Amino acid sequence: MMDLSNFFGNPFHSSRLIDDDLRQFSQDHLQRLAKASAYPALLGELTTAYSDYFGAITDEDTATAVRISLTQTVNDAVADFKDAASRYEGSVRSQYGKDAAVYLEFYPQGVTEYREATLGELETLMQRLSDAFTRHSADLGAAKATTFTSLLTRFQTARNAQLSQKGAVSANKSGTSDAREVVEKQLMRSIHTIALDFIGDPAGALVFFDQSLVRTPAKVAAPVVPVVPPT
Repeated sequence: MMDLSNFFGNPFHSSRLIDDDLRQFSQDHLQRLAKASAYPALLGELTTAYSDYFGAITDEDTATAVRISLTQTVNDAVADFKDAASRYEGSVRSQYGKDAAVYLEFYPQGVTEYREATLGELETLMQRLSDAFTRHSADLGAAKATTFTSLLTRFQTARNAQLSQKGAVSANKSGTSDAREVVEKQLMRSIHTIALDFIGDPAGALVFFDQSLVRTPAKVAAPVVPVVPPT
């Protein structure tokens, strides 16, 4: 039987894998994630880890793809939050009445405040609704509280990654082994997360990775020189 411990190792944590090769592999993986738009959390987390260690993404195509994808992820999170804020307002109004003090914990200025919120205001408003639905989950159901907590986390992850990408102006890595290890572990999270969606389909999963960028070249055996006996 195979050794299951192999699945839990970190093949990127090797002195034989130089920083430049790890950078190219990470950058290539970021571009593939960005173009697929299927794993926004992985994209955001790896973008942050990459920027902390290597600095700005230097490849223009990759940087553009990541920026567009992260912006779209933020926009999607905002749209979903605003829709949820409107959708669940009826439940709060039905439970407490529009003039009740409890209703004002959720919607002090009505739904309009959420629909017209700017990007800079949204995190505070998301936190307010998440807290309110959590406090009153006994009346309104735990599922609604979970919905808004998830929306808040999703927005924060996407927004932080977007800001990190915009703010990554240095091309110099920090030089710390801890920062590199964060990149390595995030790449492993990508591998394991994507693997869950492609069990039995390694070819499908490997679309997200270019192994040639980090694969150690196979050693070529020295040619055997025949021994010619003396004449």
